[in-house]
Amino acid sequence: RHTRSVSAFLLNRSSDLMFGKEEAERLNNNYIGPEHLLLGLLRQGECDAVNILEKLHVDIAMLKREVEDHIRDKRLPDLGEPANDGPDLTSDAKEVLDGSVNEANFLNKSLATPVHVLLSLLKSKSLAKEFLSENFVTYRIVFDIASATQPKCE
Repeated sequence: RHTRSVSAFLLNRSSDLMFGKEEAERLNNNYIGPEHLLLGLLRQGECDAVNILEKLHVDIAMLKREVEDHIRDKRLPDLGEPANDGPDLTSDAKEVLDGSVNEANFLNKSLATPVHVLLSLLKSKSLAKEFLSENFVTYRIVFDIASATQPKCE
């Protein structure tokens, strides 16, 4: 089995975190939560995670709008204003990123990809998971599809 630390994940998949950060800033949030990671994932277009959601007949634009409407201008009072380098990850978002590394390791992959982030989101106790569940997206279905496809956008 391959093992990767979260720091290796962040170095190799910084676009997931970068897109999440950009989504938080765009929506005037002072934090990066699992919902921002989901929005960042949805921005990646022709990657496995988005392709899987499309195979499951998820309306990507509508999902994106629903998540955005729910978190737009939301501020976490404990955090105050973001530092110069932008909003910080919540503990839930850190758990999702850690979980994505675990998902990659479980599938014997050396690099966590957006589909591993999606799998981790589906195991989380987050609003992002609720939005995905409302669209009938489950861990088992995504896992089965991901296991049967060749990865894109690594």
